[in-house]
Amino acid sequence: MKKLIIPLSLPVLLLGPLALAADSYRVSGPQGTSVFQVTFFNQGEAPETHPDVDPITASTWTLDNLQKTKVLNSIDYWAEVITPRTGQLPALIHITTFDDENAVGSSEFVHQGQFSLTELQAALLGQDPGSLPLGSHAQLTLGKMDYDTLAYVPSLLPRSTTQADTFSIALHEMAHGLGINSNIAGQNSLIDQNDQEDEQSDETDEEETIADNVPDTPASNTSDTPSLPTPDTANTPTPSDSKPYASTTYGSWAEHLRDDNGRPLLPGQAVLCSSCDNAYSDNAFDVRQDKGYFAGQYVNEVLAGAMPGVPIKIMGEDGKLDTDYLSHIELKNSLMSHQNYRNYTTFMEAEMAVLQDMGYQIERRNFFGFSVYGDNQTIINQHGYSLWDTASQAYIANQYNTSTLGLGLHIYGSHNQLHQAADILTSGAGAAGIRVDGENNTLIIEPNTRVYADGLNGRGVMFTYGKDHNLIHQGDIQANGEKGIAALFDFGNNLLGNSTEYRGSFIHSIDDKEADLLPELEGALVNNADISGRLSGKDAAIYISPNALVNNINIMNGARLEGDIYSDYDQKDDNGQQRLTQLTFGKLADNRGRASNEADASFNLRYDGNIDGINNLALNLSGGQTSLNGTHQVYSVNVASGAKLGGNSQYTLNNNGLFSNHGIIAPGNSMGRIDIQGNYQQGQNGQLLLEISSDGSSDIFTVSGTADLNGQLTFAPQVGWYPSGWTQDTHDMLVFGSTTGEFSEANSQFESSTLRLQITPQGNGLYQLTMLRDNNAYSQYALDDNARRAGRALDQIVANAQADLQPLFSSLDFANSDAIANTLSQLSPANYSAMFASSLNREQQITDIISTRNTSASDRSEPGPRAFAIPFGGGFWQNRQDNSVGYNASSYGIIFGAEKPSETEPDWTFGFHGAVSGQTVKVKSPENGTGKTTAFNLGLHTRYAQDPMSGIYLFGNGRIGIEDGSMDHSVRIGNYHTNNQSDWTGLSGSLMAGGGYNWALTSELSAGPVAALNYTVLSRPSISENGCGSACLELDSQTFNSLRSSIGVGSTLDLSKATGQGVKAGLRLIWNHEYLDTDLVQNANFSGYDNVSFSSKNRITGRDSLGVQGDLGYQINKNVTVSIGASSDLFRSGYSSISGNASVNWRF
Repeated sequence: MKKLIIPLSLPVLLLGPLALAADSYRVSGPQGTSVFQVTFFNQGEAPETHPDVDPITASTWTLDNLQKTKVLNSIDYWAEVITPRTGQLPALIHITTFDDENAVGSSEFVHQGQFSLTELQAALLGQDPGSLPLGSHAQLTLGKMDYDTLAYVPSLLPRSTTQADTFSIALHEMAHGLGINSNIAGQNSLIDQNDQEDEQSDETDEEETIADNVPDTPASNTSDTPSLPTPDTANTPTPSDSKPYASTTYGSWAEHLRDDNGRPLLPGQAVLCSSCDNAYSDNAFDVRQDKGYFAGQYVNEVLAGAMPGVPIKIMGEDGKLDTDYLSHIELKNSLMSHQNYRNYTTFMEAEMAVLQDMGYQIERRNFFGFSVYGDNQTIINQHGYSLWDTASQAYIANQYNTSTLGLGLHIYGSHNQLHQAADILTSGAGAAGIRVDGENNTLIIEPNTRVYADGLNGRGVMFTYGKDHNLIHQGDIQANGEKGIAALFDFGNNLLGNSTEYRGSFIHSIDDKEADLLPELEGALVNNADISGRLSGKDAAIYISPNALVNNINIMNGARLEGDIYSDYDQKDDNGQQRLTQLTFGKLADNRGRASNEADASFNLRYDGNIDGINNLALNLSGGQTSLNGTHQVYSVNVASGAKLGGNSQYTLNNNGLFSNHGIIAPGNSMGRIDIQGNYQQGQNGQLLLEISSDGSSDIFTVSGTADLNGQLTFAPQVGWYPSGWTQDTHDMLVFGSTTGEFSEANSQFESSTLRLQITPQGNGLYQLTMLRDNNAYSQYALDDNARRAGRALDQIVANAQADLQPLFSSLDFANSDAIANTLSQLSPANYSAMFASSLNREQQITDIISTRNTSASDRSEPGPRAFAIPFGGGFWQNRQDNSVGYNASSYGIIFGAEKPSETEPDWTFGFHGAVSGQTVKVKSPENGTGKTTAFNLGLHTRYAQDPMSGIYLFGNGRIGIEDGSMDHSVRIGNYHTNNQSDWTGLSGSLMAGGGYNWALTSELSAGPVAALNYTVLSRPSISENGCGSACLELDSQTFNSLRSSIGVGSTLDLSKATGQGVKAGLRLIWNHEYLDTDLVQNANFSGYDNVSFSSKNRITGRDSLGVQGDLGYQINKNVTVSIGASSDLFRSGYSSISGNASVNWRF
């Protein structure tokens, strides 16, 4: 047994040889059932027949493997379409060859009664096919036609440009074996039944590749029609041919035929036609107007009133009698027609419905979603197409249909507007989402509608015949399988070969000779394709064939293109002008998705595909921004005023085309390149925008031909480090074959407050570029003196900046003045002043708590030692004003200690105390930063009072402390970011002395003046920031001193004296005055630049303020007292605070 390789994994199984050395194959259906057994008879081989019938002529030549493969593929298609009934399978098909340029398909009637199925029909319908006198259920004979040599790929359009489509011819002939045959014969008169049985025992059909290839000569004897016709008797009208009569035996095709008047064909009935010689009779089958048709339930369902039935013809296109007599379906360009031009490779839905009406079980919805055969309709199509569930007779949403050559929507009629509003999903080989034929149809893909054809050679949307169609696409079209094309504009080819007849937009030839244009060819296939949705195709997003003209393709806002764009159309009009497709990016869409004549300034699209159509595609940039990235062969390019073209591309122009610029051309998607193979013209409003970089790289713009220059040449420096005196020439970035004219202006375009680009002409279209920087480039934008001092340091450093600071300068140079100003404040050491301020607040808070305690807790009634613990906390808020840094600070901690009255001098109390505290400081913008400290203090305190409620009293305390601090702050400008970190260990000290006098107003209430003097010192070592990479500061060590006086009045209430229990309260109003310098000067430099130092000067504390202090306590017994206190500073400019504490005192 010989093995034939079948591509595409079609379900074809091998059988052993059935006759001599013939090749035999079994073809199975989708469910694995063996449907057909196909036997090829090679040269010299013939099938065995019954002794009572004439033998079948042996094959005169051998089909090659490719031809056999395609025949098997066509039979496999029928196995997929038809669901056979069991009992008589597999159906036997014998395939032989002969030398004529023809093809013949046939199947004998089972019997010669009034109605009979063919033997092939019977087998597929599970009925007895009889004795099979020819040894098989169907016979296919292939002549020496010029069969195509392309590898088989399922396609809804014939693929070969020169040869006959083998698959389609075999499919057609097999359909005759399925029963599409009228069994009408031409004869002088009705003959007896025995002769009739001999004459009409088979159904035949002949396919000719060229019309009228057989001379129109009469035959001497036409009474007998051989079982397998030869060219001498097929399609050659004879005297008997002009007198057609229906057979007394007819099948399921003939019973559905209707004449011009809607009357059925009857057995033995005479046929009247314009070239028939039968005498007129009221009882004849009258097709003198040639308007016969096939009618049936399923056909009517598909046609939906568009026609009374599918058309049949008795006259050929040449005006002569077609002696196959109403045995073809004459839908326009149909595979199953007898027309000279056919661009279908398989059945339309109406033709598949014919087979259903003939009794075949077919899941038609599995192969077709919806078809429109009528004209002048507006349809919102809610019919989707996806996986078909036979059991429920419904589509399964969101799952792909898998049928071969399936079609989601077919528009056959004309002048229709169809809105596709349901998803179409198919992954079948050769399948398509939507096919548009007819004329002047408008297809609208609604938003959020998917049309996916992801199978091998899939087509999302295909326009395949006619003129003046329109596409409005707002949805999602995809063909991402192998060889997939999202949007196809293609008449395809003639399955009989283009030499027979060839059609396209303004194209018509017959027998390879130019012919008069048909009305449906006198215009573009598509007038407008308006794209604002997604087009994605593995082979192409858009393909225009050599025979299809599209007037306009408009890519608008919302469009996404994934895949290349091709056009092979190359035709001239009667005036010798090239017929062009205007491929336009950036038109404004109206509210219905149609392109208007206005530009869309908001359009923005990046397309990373190739555009190939050097003889047809005129590329236009209408508005907005378009980035094209690929290799483009186009007729011409025009950038309109208001449009911007970018991307990295090579443009090759037609010799008659021109690249014209009236808008903006900016190579790259940052830095990039545009090369033009052809001539360039820039108008007076045009601008060539070239980016340059500090490293010497730049955009490149080259023109191989002549550059006619005008308008602006603009250089756009990109963010980078430009040292003072940086220079670059344009020798490598601008390359022209030759030039005429000059740029009217050369300028620069970049946002910088510190740099200026000097452009010096050098002649011959070349320029010298020099970057200049002012001496006060940075400091001029400072917000205050601190920032200005930092800016002056940068002004000095920039001339010799090393790699560490160059990124900082790059960001500063390409920032606006406000950003520079903020950054200078971030670079200043001013934020560290907030840490001194917060530490001073902490030390003074602890001092005030200890001092307040001294004046309110004297109690000489019990001389024993006392211990205390005082948790405390507070918040401090400073606004940024004058030279004060803005910050928010919080503190928390605990003071603890013990004290005891002197045994020798009981009016004196001595004690010690300690404190553990923490602080968080948030420095406000623009300095920014977060600081934290942890401090530990130890000190001594004392007080003197003869009577706590009356007379003079004295108090004092002193402490030393240690502080661990840290600061995190960042410098941020543009893409430059640092995270500066530092930490240190500092020291603190505090000494306070004060006193007052109380007048006893009652035994429980007293009041009087109070005064104190407090000295505080804070010391911090030098600091080196780290973790910042660059712009790190090195700060000198610093010490801050404070001497503050406090003068005011206080009052005390004690209700516990009589009973040892009761409330205690105190209130003080204190005016604070600072005697020493309130400002801190911090010296610093950038790490690695010790020779350029700068400083910040910031206020640490206010000169004067009003302190308000209060406490409330309760003496539980003679040993334990609890209390709370609160304080705040008032009248300090831009500053506010609130602090509090709680204390427990116990005697032990």
